[in-house]
Amino acid sequence: MNIIQTGDTEFINVLILDGLLVPLTGKTDILVSIRRVSDDFFLDFDDYTFKSSGWTARRSAMSEIDAINAPGEYQENFDTSVIVNAVADDTYEIYVEQFPGTDAKNLPQVGEIKVGGYVDEIFKIRNHIMALSCP
Repeated sequence: MNIIQTGDTEFINVLILDGLLVPLTGKTDILVSIRRVSDDFFLDFDDYTFKSSGWTARRSAMSEIDAINAPGEYQENFDTSVIVNAVADDTYEIYVEQFPGTDAKNLPQVGEIKVGGYVDEIFKIRNHIMALSCP
């Protein structure tokens, strides 16, 4: 589980492999969806709103980072600062799949991101201490 401060961007990275453990490059069907744990709503990537239904884009195609220097590595930037209906101190389940293809053999992959909570408090304290120590 990754833990980030409220308003931060989490870089969701996955390495996509075939059945022989060879990195897959040039894929356009590696998709990510994000579910908010507190209410089981999914993110609509079209308007960055969590919804129970009626999504325009419930999945987002991940971008390949660099087929030459980082073959098989795909990324999605999850910017928590632009979520329209964010819930404070929540957890997000990240689900990466391939659709419609079937050559990625290490999918699906699931992960979690915890946003806020004590991480926000740690940064408040750190910023307060830094403000006191800087004349």
